[in-house]
Amino acid sequence: MAEKPKPPSLQGEYGNISLLLLLYILQAVPMGLFGFVNMEVKELFKNSFSEQGTFMLAAWPFSLKLLWAPLVDSVYMERFGRRKSWMVPAQLAIGAVLLVLADRIDGLFESRDVTTLTLIFFLLYFLCATQDIAVDGWALTMLRPENAGYASTCNAVGQTVGFTIGFMIPMAKVVALQDFIYFWGTVFIATTLAVWLLKREAATSEDDQIEGLGEAYNQMYQVLRLRPVQLLALHLATRSLTFIPADVMASGRLQDAGFPKESLANIKLFITPLEICLPWLLSRFTAGPRPLDVVILSYLPRAALTLLTGLFAYAVGTIPGPSPSQGVYAGVFALTILQGIVSNAMFVSHMAFFAKISDPAIGGTYMTFLNTVHNIGNMWASTFCLKAADWIKESLGMDGFYVLCGACTVYGVAWFLLCQPMLKRLQDMPVSDWRVA
Repeated sequence: MAEKPKPPSLQGEYGNISLLLLLYILQAVPMGLFGFVNMEVKELFKNSFSEQGTFMLAAWPFSLKLLWAPLVDSVYMERFGRRKSWMVPAQLAIGAVLLVLADRIDGLFESRDVTTLTLIFFLLYFLCATQDIAVDGWALTMLRPENAGYASTCNAVGQTVGFTIGFMIPMAKVVALQDFIYFWGTVFIATTLAVWLLKREAATSEDDQIEGLGEAYNQMYQVLRLRPVQLLALHLATRSLTFIPADVMASGRLQDAGFPKESLANIKLFITPLEICLPWLLSRFTAGPRPLDVVILSYLPRAALTLLTGLFAYAVGTIPGPSPSQGVYAGVFALTILQGIVSNAMFVSHMAFFAKISDPAIGGTYMTFLNTVHNIGNMWASTFCLKAADWIKESLGMDGFYVLCGACTVYGVAWFLLCQPMLKRLQDMPVSDWRVA
């Protein structure tokens, strides 16, 4: 008779959860800075989404990290720690890049040098992606098996806090941008040295050891051959197109219409506490046996937000005067709250499902593959929509944003009707079906 799974319990885990939160916060600060720079790029190139699409290429390393995840999983110094062998150098390098960027950022804005900005943030994202591989794998062994679902909560909360810090403080201009970047470069180096010296990593068990790099890539290939993984990858790669006009393009359209980017940032800051609390509120569902139920319940409401966002932007038109009306503020506020709720709910649900099905023996590679396909689904859809909007405008003489709002909503409804049964089947499969033999 199979042993009954233990219920989740945080007793004795608070220190580990605090460390995971810290590591995910650090990871997300450069991403928040990327979000700020992305809005500045849109400000420099009004009435166009194409340059924004170019800068978005900097985020692609998160969608390509599967290429070097087996290297991170299999090549390490046991005395240093399997995950620390990669996490510590990656975070020290992030700190160094931030210190160099601090002296150059203002000049890059003045020269409108999007190419150099893209290259620098591409490097930052590469380093953050490497740190993410190591931390995702460490989370699977740092927490007890019955608490694996809380890793997704730490991921969601930590990334929300870190992104908010990296995005909001530069936007609020409470300190000079150069000083802010220099400060966080220093923080990265100091905190990484502290984790290196003060946190011991458990020895790699014999069952979790990988014979070498070739074996790691072979195991990744074996993961790719699993039928459940192939079906899940299909879902992850195709689900996001529905949401891009509302999630990625709407803020730029509002900027073009005259809505101050500082006001957009302030609204985002106001709802951040909700985004931080939401993963904890959802943990009773996502840490259980059926985390994908949250995705199924959230998908159509989130698709409807794409249509509502397009209709709202059309109704607002061009904003006259120095500031929007209270009605416009209220509409943007309501749509931002709704978008934050459903997007965070789906993110936490996916991360919890990944943690549930991943094989700890190749935890970094397995989790990274699933995260990679998840990110690829977001990135190709974002790049496609941002470039397509300008093409529609130039080739067809129509507003690409509104066309995409309608087309992506229709796509989302069709996608849900086709894929909902598959998601239910995937969730009902036993964990053994997801393991590499």
